[in-house]
Amino acid sequence: MSYKVVVTAIGEATPSYNALRFETSEEADGYGYDLMCRWFGMDSYKIEESDEPVTYRFQNQTLERIDDNDKVKDLGDHKFPKPSNLEDIHRAIKGEQG
Repeated sequence: MSYKVVVTAIGEATPSYNALRFETSEEADGYGYDLMCRWFGMDSYKIEESDEPVTYRFQNQTLERIDDNDKVKDLGDHKFPKPSNLEDIHRAIKGEQG
Protein backbone atom coordinates (compact mmCIF):
# COMPACT_ATOMS: atom_id res chain seq x y z
CA MET A 1 0.00 0.00 0.00
CA SER A 2 1.06 3.57 -0.65
CA TYR A 3 -0.39 7.07 -0.62
CA LYS A 4 -0.93 9.56 -3.44
CA VAL A 5 -1.69 13.27 -3.65
CA VAL A 6 -4.93 14.06 -5.48
CA VAL A 7 -5.10 17.65 -6.75
CA THR A 8 -8.07 19.72 -7.85
CA ALA A 9 -7.23 22.74 -10.00
CA ILE A 10 -9.16 25.99 -9.74
CA GLY A 11 -12.31 25.76 -11.84
CA GLU A 12 -11.94 22.00 -12.45
CA ALA A 13 -14.40 19.37 -11.29
CA THR A 14 -12.17 16.37 -11.99
CA PRO A 15 -9.25 15.78 -9.63
CA SER A 16 -5.83 14.79 -11.00
CA TYR A 17 -2.82 12.88 -9.75
CA ASN A 18 0.59 11.77 -11.00
CA ALA A 19 2.74 8.66 -10.56
CA LEU A 20 4.28 9.71 -7.24
CA ARG A 21 3.43 7.21 -4.48
CA PHE A 22 4.64 7.65 -0.91
CA GLU A 23 5.15 5.20 1.95
CA THR A 24 3.24 7.26 4.51
CA SER A 25 0.30 9.63 4.42
CA GLU A 26 2.52 12.18 6.22
CA GLU A 27 5.03 12.16 3.34
CA ALA A 28 2.23 12.51 0.80
CA ASP A 29 0.65 15.34 2.78
CA GLY A 30 4.01 17.12 3.05
CA TYR A 31 4.46 16.89 -0.71
CA GLY A 32 0.86 18.02 -1.31
CA TYR A 33 1.34 21.06 0.90
CA ASP A 34 4.64 21.88 -0.80
CA LEU A 35 2.97 21.56 -4.19
CA MET A 36 0.12 23.83 -3.12
CA CYS A 37 2.65 26.47 -2.02
CA ARG A 38 4.24 26.42 -5.48
CA TRP A 39 1.22 26.11 -7.79
CA PHE A 40 -0.96 29.13 -8.38
CA GLY A 41 -3.81 27.21 -10.07
CA MET A 42 -4.36 24.63 -7.35
CA ASP A 43 -7.65 24.80 -5.46
CA SER A 44 -7.15 21.91 -3.04
CA TYR A 45 -5.48 18.55 -2.48
CA LYS A 46 -6.23 15.40 -0.53
CA ILE A 47 -4.39 12.19 0.25
CA GLU A 48 -5.72 8.82 -0.90
CA GLU A 49 -4.52 5.27 -0.34
CA SER A 50 -3.21 3.41 -3.37
CA ASP A 51 -2.49 -0.24 -4.16
CA GLU A 52 0.52 0.81 -6.24
CA PRO A 53 4.10 0.41 -4.98
CA VAL A 54 5.97 3.23 -3.27
CA THR A 55 7.93 5.25 -5.86
CA TYR A 56 9.10 8.36 -3.98
CA ARG A 57 10.13 9.72 -0.61
CA PHE A 58 9.52 13.30 0.51
CA GLN A 59 11.59 14.26 3.53
CA ASN A 60 13.09 17.60 4.56
CA GLN A 61 11.54 19.27 1.51
CA THR A 62 13.43 16.86 -0.75
CA LEU A 63 11.81 14.56 -3.29
CA GLU A 64 13.67 11.29 -3.91
CA ARG A 65 12.75 8.61 -6.43
CA ILE A 66 12.99 5.00 -5.27
CA ASP A 67 13.82 2.20 -7.72
CA ASP A 68 12.45 -1.35 -7.61
CA ASN A 69 15.17 -2.44 -5.18
CA ASP A 70 14.18 0.25 -2.62
CA LYS A 71 17.27 2.26 -3.48
CA VAL A 72 17.05 6.02 -3.66
CA LYS A 73 18.03 7.32 -7.09
CA ASP A 74 20.03 10.51 -7.25
CA LEU A 75 17.87 13.19 -8.83
CA GLY A 76 20.33 16.00 -8.15
CA ASP A 77 19.37 18.98 -6.04
CA HIS A 78 15.58 18.82 -5.80
CA LYS A 79 14.95 20.85 -2.69
CA PHE A 80 11.80 22.89 -3.07
CA PRO A 81 12.23 26.41 -1.73
CA LYS A 82 9.49 28.06 0.26
CA PRO A 83 9.65 31.65 -1.02
CA SER A 84 9.01 34.26 1.62
CA ASN A 85 7.91 37.01 -0.72
CA LEU A 86 6.96 37.79 -4.31
CA GLU A 87 10.51 38.77 -5.27
CA ASP A 88 11.78 35.33 -4.17
CA ILE A 89 9.06 33.66 -6.24
CA HIS A 90 10.07 35.60 -9.36
CA ARG A 91 13.75 34.71 -8.82
CA ALA A 92 12.85 31.03 -8.37
CA ILE A 93 10.81 31.02 -11.59
CA LYS A 94 13.72 32.58 -13.50
CA GLY A 95 16.18 30.12 -11.91
CA GLU A 96 18.17 32.87 -10.25
CA GLN A 97 19.92 32.49 -6.93
CA GLY A 98 18.90 34.98 -4.26
